[in-house]
Amino acid sequence: MNKRARARLIVVTAAVGVIAAASYVVLQGSGTSILSVEAVKAGEIDVGTRTKATGVVAAGSWDGSANPMRFEIKDDGTTGPTLSVVYGGTVPSGFGDKTVVTVTGELNDAGEFVATEMLTQCPSKYKSQKALAIDELLADGEEAVGHTVRITGTVTKGLEGGRLTVAPSAESTAQLEVIFGSQLEGLREGAMIEAAGQLDASGVFKATGISIVKQSGS
Repeated sequence: MNKRARARLIVVTAAVGVIAAASYVVLQGSGTSILSVEAVKAGEIDVGTRTKATGVVAAGSWDGSANPMRFEIKDDGTTGPTLSVVYGGTVPSGFGDKTVVTVTGELNDAGEFVATEMLTQCPSKYKSQKALAIDELLADGEEAVGHTVRITGTVTKGLEGGRLTVAPSAESTAQLEVIFGSQLEGLREGAMIEAAGQLDASGVFKATGISIVKQSGS
C-alpha cells in the first residue's frame, strides 16, 4: 500500500471513529431509563436530575380538585415504599386509583417527585367501553367503585363550589353528584356532558375532566 492510500485509510478510519463516538453519545443521551418506586427511594436518582418513574396510584391518595395535584405511587403488587408525586399539568382521563402511571420529572429537596409529564395505563375493565349512562354506573354499585370510567348525562344542577349534579336525563330521578375542581366555562343546567373519573365509596363521582357534548337549548 502506497503512502497516499495509507493516509486516506487513516483519515477514513479516524472519521468513522469520530462518527461512532458521536453516535454513542447521542444514543446514550437520548435514552432515559424508567425507575421503579423502590429504585427512586433507594437513591438511584439525584435531586434535580430529570428522569422517569413508574408505579401504581395508591388508593385514596389523590384529590382531583387540587392544583397542583399530589398523589402517591408504589410498585405494583408490593407493600413497599410509596413515592409522593406533584403534578400540575393536564390530568389524563384514565387517571385514578390503581392506575399505572409513568411520570417524567425530578426529585426535589423534600423527596417529592415533581412531574411535568404523565402517561397512564388503566387496568380498569371499563377502559374499552363507551361512556356509561348515569343509571348504568349506579346499577353497578360497589363493583364500579375505584375504577376509572367515562360517564355521560345531563346536568340538573350547575357547578357550585366545585360540585354539580348529573342525571341520565332532565326527567330522571337517578342523580349522581360530581366533584370537579375547575370552573367549566359556559356550563349550564340542561347541558349534556361527558366526564372521566372514578366513583368513590360514598357514591360521589370524582372527575378529572369534563367536556360539554351538547349545550342546553342547542
